[in-house]
Amino acid sequence: MKYILACVFSLLSFSVQAESFDQWLVQFKQRAISVGVSQQQLNSALGDLTLDERVIKLDRKQPEGHMTLQEYVDKTVTSKRVATGRKKYQQHAAFLKQVERSYGVPPHIILALWGKETDFGGYTGNFNTINSLATLAYEGRRRAYFEQELLEAIYLLKRMGWDSSRMTGSWAGAVGQCQFMPSNYMRYAVDGDKNGKTDLWNSMPDVFASMANLLRVNGWKAYEGWGQKITIPLKFDKNLIGRDKSPQDLRFWEQRGVRFTQPVPSSAQRSIRLYQPDGVSGPAYAIYHNFDVLMRWNRSGYFATAVGRLADRIATTTP
Repeated sequence: MKYILACVFSLLSFSVQAESFDQWLVQFKQRAISVGVSQQQLNSALGDLTLDERVIKLDRKQPEGHMTLQEYVDKTVTSKRVATGRKKYQQHAAFLKQVERSYGVPPHIILALWGKETDFGGYTGNFNTINSLATLAYEGRRRAYFEQELLEAIYLLKRMGWDSSRMTGSWAGAVGQCQFMPSNYMRYAVDGDKNGKTDLWNSMPDVFASMANLLRVNGWKAYEGWGQKITIPLKFDKNLIGRDKSPQDLRFWEQRGVRFTQPVPSSAQRSIRLYQPDGVSGPAYAIYHNFDVLMRWNRSGYFATAVGRLADRIATTTP
């Protein structure tokens, strides 16, 4: 009975907001004007604004509450996606190598992120970005964050010279082939093809350079990798496992019976954590600094692990 009531409350919670969507919108517009957004910009961006309840439902179905890490990795790292990643490397090898020289981010990481985010540009999302961000801001779970992203999306519309109907992306407001949130677009997008503008929908040089730039600025360490799958003893101290635990050096883990499947890069050997979210029966990973950088792209340990695993598979045939 408690479970049924909890489900009912969850379904109804959206409809019992302390304020209506229209009331929130009036207040948001006032805040936007106070930070320098013009009335003309607001009218242009928000003129056809609607609440999208599909976004709320999707926001409440995050994978880490509905599937295991292994299920998520299996869903992400498919044979088809790996094969496509290898083909895309052959197609874009010259520029990807140039990106690596400039930013220190290897091609297989860029390809894995591209494949995970939009299936290599095959699907960039059909949600209206302004509607999605306004809906998430109104919902209130992360209001300050999504209100800021909505402001950034308004700035981005002006920068691109678009009306709001043209900007589409994921239900969470991410846009382009690399699924940047609007603030990341404004902050990290790079004119990779040197044509005077940044277009993360249509220009692959812009997409690749921008992805690498975001990772580099957020601290990506060249030649370190992200982590690796490991084996831990049955009687291992589980209190040592977790992304939030203090990192330890390679010798510390080896002395406790952790078996690494491949050499640990020298730059990572002094700062390793263990990650095993599925419990003792699930896979375990040693994670390095770059794992946290991937989580600055998407705040999900599942996401970072799946991208890392996909990158490893793609890299087996990319020099």
